[in-house]
Amino acid sequence: MRSIPILVLLFLALPLPALASNGVLEINQACAVQTGCFAGDSVGLPATINGSAGRSDRPTSGLVVPNENTDGIQVSSDDVGIDLNHFTIRGPVVCSGTHPACTPGSGTGSDIERTSSAVSGTSVRNGVIRGMGNHGVLLGDQAEVSHSRLRSNRVDGIQTGSSGTVSGGAMPATTSAMVR
Repeated sequence: MRSIPILVLLFLALPLPALASNGVLEINQACAVQTGCFAGDSVGLPATINGSAGRSDRPTSGLVVPNENTDGIQVSSDDVGIDLNHFTIRGPVVCSGTHPACTPGSGTGSDIERTSSAVSGTSVRNGVIRGMGNHGVLLGDQAEVSHSRLRSNRVDGIQTGSSGTVSGGAMPATTSAMVR
């Protein structure tokens, strides 16, 4: 009879992903830099979504990327959905306006990026992505980006692989959107 309470305690001690409503996994600045946000995500940015903890992710706060060479979120599994929940993933360049000084001069970091060109079917929606040293969003084949604003990213605002779609968002003229 004593083994049942011990098993319950062991189960409660297991690290479990933070869940927002409806089983959606949470991503926020605190978990990203202090503990990792869910199984397979190490401490620090980028927050890495590998699909083992779940395939639906939502920030519960904005993310601030510390420099132009760090990614904000990396996706390493097919068919992951990221609803930015109207938050901003912000790189190191913060300014208003559209003049060239609002774009990083160099850097390799993207706000949201796939870890391999083989990763496909990623969906990103409902957010602001700005100020990165490389792409705002760099995704693979059959990716979807919708209802998002991208600005002040050095290379492309959005780049997807074949059969990618971009819809429902306004992008300033100084931010390129490329679907490849």
